[in-house]
Amino acid sequence: MTDFNEFMEKYDCYQDGTEDRIIEFFKTDHQEYYDAAQELAGHNDDPSPSEMCEAFEKAGKEELFYEIVKNWFHETYPDDYK
Repeated sequence: MTDFNEFMEKYDCYQDGTEDRIIEFFKTDHQEYYDAAQELAGHNDDPSPSEMCEAFEKAGKEELFYEIVKNWFHETYPDDYK
């Protein structure tokens, strides 16, 4: 199992504008997890990456979360993540 904080050191979801882009990606491409994260967070605002991870964890698919985010970074910033 991957440690969330360790993962975030390499794939910085919180850098300027990136968090919003990742959450939008989950909202459009992985709606069921986005909805679950929003429900777990107990608010109507977009969930944070850590809340998204928690939703995947509750579904028993935490590693899938890491794989999706890692692939998103490699596709979105190919020169930075080779």
